[in-house]
Amino acid sequence: MKNSYHNTTNESTQLCLEYSAKAKSQEAEILRWMRAMGCAVGATNVSERFGHWPITSIRRALHNLKRDGQIQQMERRQIGSYGRSESTYKILVG
Repeated sequence: MKNSYHNTTNESTQLCLEYSAKAKSQEAEILRWMRAMGCAVGATNVSERFGHWPITSIRRALHNLKRDGQIQQMERRQIGSYGRSESTYKILVG
C-alpha cells in the first residue's frame, strides 16, 4: 500500500507522519461507511456524511482507496454539489 498523504506543501517528516495517519483514518471511516451503505457513492455523498472534512481530502481518500484496490470507480456519474459531473465508487467484493 502506498502513502495516503500527498506532501504537496513540503511539510516536515514529523508532520507528514501525522497527516498520513489522519488520511488513513479518513480512508478507513469512508470504507466502513461505504460498506454500510451498500451502494455506489460520489465525493458529494461522502461530504454530506463527513462534512467536517474538506472535499479535496475526500477526493484524495477515494483516489487512494481505488488505487489500493478497495473500491471500484463506476461508469455511472452523478451531479455533485457544484453542479459538475463526478465519479461514483462502490466497494469491491472479495
